[in-house]
Order: sequence, then C-alpha cells, then structure tokens
Amino acid sequence: MDTAALHENTDLVRRFIEQVWQQGRVERITDFVTAGFVENAYEPRTREGHAATVRTLLAAVPDAAWTIERTTAQDDRVVCELRVRGTHLGPFRAIPASGNRIDARQYRTFRIEGGLIAEHWALFDTAAFLRQIEAAPHTAEARAGAAERANE
Repeated sequence: MDTAALHENTDLVRRFIEQVWQQGRVERITDFVTAGFVENAYEPRTREGHAATVRTLLAAVPDAAWTIERTTAQDDRVVCELRVRGTHLGPFRAIPASGNRIDARQYRTFRIEGGLIAEHWALFDTAAFLRQIEAAPHTAEARAGAAERANE
C-alpha cells in the first residue's frame, strides 16, 4: 500500500474519533463505516452497537476528551493509542456519578475497506477507569467510618 493511502486511512480514523467520539455526533457513524461494519469490542457487533457504546460512555463522562497519542498504519489497518480524560458525572454500569476525574488509555485497531472503516477492535483500561470512578469521596468516607466503628 502506498504512503498516500496510509495517510488517507489514518486521516479517516482521526476524523471518526474526532466527530463521533469527541464531538458525540453519533449520527455521523454511517459516514465513516461500511454497511457491514463488524464491531469486535462492543455488543451488538454492529455499527449500532458501536454507537450505543459512544452514547453510554458520553452519558457517564460528558466532558470526555480523547487525545490520539500515537497512530500506526500498515496495509489496511490503523492502530491508535488514545488517552481519555474527563469527569464521571453520570452512571456507568450501575455505578452512580462520583464527580471524580478519569484518565485512562485505549488502544483501537481499525480495518479500512474502500475508504471506510469495515472492522473495529478496542482495548480499554477498564480496571483503571473503574478504580477511578469508584474511588468516590463518599466511598472513602464510608470506609473511614466503618474502620472507626470497628475500632470502638
């Protein structure tokens, strides 16, 4: 694959992350992905599943900001290392809003076909994310109170 095609693929992925994830313009997903798009990280394994995940994360962290730290393009793939930062202001997996700041890494692989994203894989540092949102001040206070009661 020539260098120009690799740059086009990388640009497609950057625009997708910027518009769909960063700006929350989920309705634009069809501008970036094929009709037969395969989602390998989220359920359902379709573009609708991908869109639902964007909505879920943005509801939990409405000020989420994704920074693309690295991209690598080879053949029909683009791999991104991203960092997402924001504030946990809405529920996530039944965990109520904590008001905590989050800072977590994501790794995404996109397969490009005919100028559109045909397939997506993702690895999110969910453990770090969950530690950060569950470390709510009320949780720390509850633990301190339980420790005091245990020492009485």
